[in-house]
Amino acid sequence: WKLYDSCGVRHVAAKDKEIFMLVEKDCPLRKGLALVMICYKIQVENFLQMANELVLKIYRITNSPRQQGD
Repeated sequence: WKLYDSCGVRHVAAKDKEIFMLVEKDCPLRKGLALVMICYKIQVENFLQMANELVLKIYRITNSPRQQGD
């Protein structure tokens, strides 16, 4: 976690992601609040990806040729 005072940028590095956030110097984000915001953002991205995959599966099922039973 780093704050670059000269330009008001916060840098958060995780295992597979790096996030740079612009902040106002008058009211910078606390580390805990920034981490909560990032966690929510990642959760939303994951839910969106799962929803997109589900919609794609439904689309494929509804558009696949149906097999006629004897």
